[in-house]
Amino acid sequence: MEFTNCCQVSSFVFIINIIIGIYYKYYLYSLLFIILLITSLIHHSNYTDFTYILDKTLCLYIVLYGTLLFYQKSKEHFTFINYNSNNNNNSNNNKSLFYFKSILFICIVVSFLIVLYLYYYGYYYKKYVFDTDIVNSFRCHSFIHYLSCFAHSIIMIL
Repeated sequence: MEFTNCCQVSSFVFIINIIIGIYYKYYLYSLLFIILLITSLIHHSNYTDFTYILDKTLCLYIVLYGTLLFYQKSKEHFTFINYNSNNNNNSNNNKSLFYFKSILFICIVVSFLIVLYLYYYGYYYKKYVFDTDIVNSFRCHSFIHYLSCFAHSIIMIL
């Protein structure tokens, strides 16, 4: 039975981020995800120090841009809600939307923490992404692709 690298396949999940970014007019975000898709495919096809650094650099740019966008949206969200809660005209719909969006903000933070845990704790203890069993390592890394795609999609949609 031939071994396939699931990280190559899971890299294609970033196409979802590209499409959502274009739809919501986050063109820089989409461009970063296009470049990440390319670097991720190259890295997971040919593991070298150069491709590793290239892939991680794009990951860093996306995390920084996503963090900036997340901060802007959370600041806007909580400022808007405080303004509306001080007025007596707020309805149950506004409260429901506030709670729903707050849950999404929490999901983003939890996703980010899980990715950090799987990557850095795994690096330190040679588990998860850095497991000595290459199949487990690739599966964990693929899970990070999926989880990151999910979190960055939510950031754009909020």
